[in-house]
Amino acid sequence: MEEFIDFVLATSFLLNPVFAIVFCLNLTGFIKKTVNNSEASTRSNIFWMCIAATFIIMTLTWMFSMTGRI
Repeated sequence: MEEFIDFVLATSFLLNPVFAIVFCLNLTGFIKKTVNNSEASTRSNIFWMCIAATFIIMTLTWMFSMTGRI
């Protein structure tokens, strides 16, 4: 189990910046769509924002919880 956690932490170290960029780009697209047209489909933007935010929060939580382990 410890190897799996180490693997997740190592991959999240590399993937968090990517998901942060995805989150910011989708948030910008979502805001532009809602400002310009209230009838625009924002389903895909919301989906990717949720996935990116969940991954970022999950890995940050794991990183901070594993910092004090021996």
